[in-house]
Amino acid sequence: MLYGADFGFSTDPSTLVKAAIDKKAKKIYLHECLYKPRMTTGDLFDVMSKECGKSLVVADSAEPRLIEELKRMGINIKGAIKGQGSITAGIAIMQDYELIVSPSSENIAKELNNYSWHDKKSNVPIDAWNHALDASRYAISDMLEPKREAVFGW
Repeated sequence: MLYGADFGFSTDPSTLVKAAIDKKAKKIYLHECLYKPRMTTGDLFDVMSKECGKSLVVADSAEPRLIEELKRMGINIKGAIKGQGSITAGIAIMQDYELIVSPSSENIAKELNNYSWHDKKSNVPIDAWNHALDASRYAISDMLEPKREAVFGW
């Protein structure tokens, strides 16, 4: 079990999702821990330290400064591996499993019901209804893909 985090601020929420996998039964378990906009670094630290303890958080690597700040504050956090094709690859991994969403995870359920693609032929998802799902994908991909280092683009 580990956690995935996606960072937003003004209109997009920051999200934190607890994820676990039963590989034998081909089930992924998801529980929404945070889904809220306008979270500061301190706010995120408070939630993550309470929810995650010392468990690993795999977070949106597009925010290396925020990840480093949280790490320095004591959160066990690393950037998600991203790159060309990582979104569709992560989605494909998750589609091989049955998703079990906790009853209180209303935003995950809402996103699953509203997730859509620009064009199914191009495999490009619309960048909406994906905040908790991105956090979930970061955690699941980290548990199921071969280990590599996060790439921050520098």
